[in-house]
Amino acid sequence: GVPLVGALIGRKVVRSSPGHRRFQAAMLLLLAMTPFFVVIGAMLRSRHNQLMPAQVVVAGGVDRGVYNEISSTIAARLKAATDVPASMVETGGSEDNRERLLSRQVDLAPMQASSINSDQLCVVAPLFDEAAHLLVHPTETTGTPEILDFEFVLGKPIAVGPEQSGSRQTADMILESLELSPQDCPRQVISWNELGSPDAPSVALICVGRGSPLVADLLQTGWQLIPIPQTGKILREHPTLKRAEIEPTHYAGADIPPQGVETVGMTAFLAARRDAPSALVEATLDVLYQPPEIISEMITRKSAAEWQQLDLHHTARHYYASLRAEEE
Repeated sequence: GVPLVGALIGRKVVRSSPGHRRFQAAMLLLLAMTPFFVVIGAMLRSRHNQLMPAQVVVAGGVDRGVYNEISSTIAARLKAATDVPASMVETGGSEDNRERLLSRQVDLAPMQASSINSDQLCVVAPLFDEAAHLLVHPTETTGTPEILDFEFVLGKPIAVGPEQSGSRQTADMILESLELSPQDCPRQVISWNELGSPDAPSVALICVGRGSPLVADLLQTGWQLIPIPQTGKILREHPTLKRAEIEPTHYAGADIPPQGVETVGMTAFLAARRDAPSALVEATLDVLYQPPEIISEMITRKSAAEWQQLDLHHTARHYYASLRAEEE
């Protein structure tokens, strides 16, 4: 006896009771309200997705690397500031961090610029500048000139780091620009902890933050830094790299010339998925810049606010824009 139902199934309804007409009116009202329910549901879902997650996992890096120091501090500060469980997990480096972010195993991850190459990833903050450290084992430098040059390493196997590290990628870029094929200088993909083994290469190319405990330990045991030549050519061919210098102040007590050692480097960024909750990104930025500085080479909040050309998370872009507005 409901006229609307009868019309839909092709039956003529001659008479309808008041109850049938009220039922039809309710159906029409529900149908008219459906778009509003859909919009409200989407708004509630979006709001829920922007809340802090139940727990936060921050990717680190290789043992004794700067990534571990930064990520463990971020996790500890997030836990203290938000009462949300937060932890750091050691990884194989930038490429490993990229895969873990994409597979949702971690929520935040430091990585080199060249590894942020997915539409699903974006930048939360620039962290610090890494530098390529070209090092030679002390057994190779006995009886050689006080200051070595790049010619010394030609033809020798070079340790380029773990398979999933950004350091390995950067080493490949540098050696490619210097026109050194794997046949000329064989690359050995090994853990940095293996450099002390008898079978390890006597030359290593490590791209890490200046002041790295890993490099500091090698320098203390007699390894020697060598300048990287043709930096202009390298930078033209690989725009993600930049000119850098390793100075005596970066490694106190190490045998580094007063003028420093010329090299190239790359900026490390804190990255997240593009759909990362706004509450997580904002809380991370707050704890990232709270004193004391996590590392001495950290890019300051004021400097980071000038990096507006980056593919920033929308919350990070608003964070830095608000900072600039306050200073004007």
